Amino acid sequence: AAGGAAAAEAAAGGEPSAGVMQRHGIPIAMWTAVSLNVAAFFSQGDEGVQILFHLEEFEAPLLSPDTPQERLTERLERVARGAPLNDSLKLALAQSAGLSGRLIDIALGAEPNASQTARNHAAKVVEYICASPPAALLLLERGEHARLVRAVADPDAALYLRKTFAAALCSMAALPEAVPLLAAEGAVGALHAAQASSQAVRRKKVEVALGRLAAAIAARP
Repeated sequence: AAGGAAAAEAAAGGEPSAGVMQRHGIPIAMWTAVSLNVAAFFSQGDEGVQILFHLEEFEAPLLSPDTPQERLTERLERVARGAPLNDSLKLALAQSAGLSGRLIDIALGAEPNASQTARNHAAKVVEYICASPPAALLLLERGEHARLVRAVADPDAALYLRKTFAAALCSMAALPEAVPLLAAEGAVGALHAAQASSQAVRRKKVEVALGRLAAAIAARP
């Protein structure tokens, strides 16, 4: 009968409750470990999940200034492939001590050991992180949005960098908490300048974000 109850819960689309697990003598910690491993098994093709399960294997080489160029590029390429559709990975990257700042450093060319390909991957990962509201809020709390604004406003910055960081700012602008912070750093002027600088940077997403920022600023007392 107990087995039938557990099966009924599973059939209903939910996970076994703590009560069911306790009745069967399954510690919650053990159930968590089993669930994670089952998830990993069924997601062998999901790059984001694999990175999340082995995050320390990516954090160390990305944070170290001594990582060989080829290794750095390979790690960044994999993270850039895995992050777009995995919000858990985006948040984990934002929560990792020093990692978001390091990614911005690499994207801005502050890491001499990083190839142009690695810089582009780093910029793209920052964009993906900012697409997750809780992850974007962490970057805002650290003031890292200011560095993105300055890069977008810089006419000498690489076109790809300006376009990618502009997209990151647009994602942030969707958060009510971000509007005054972005406005204070000059995000409106930076995005306008980026839009005017090149047809390649001109995007509908930026126009929407500018409208949202302008409306929010106008509504402030």
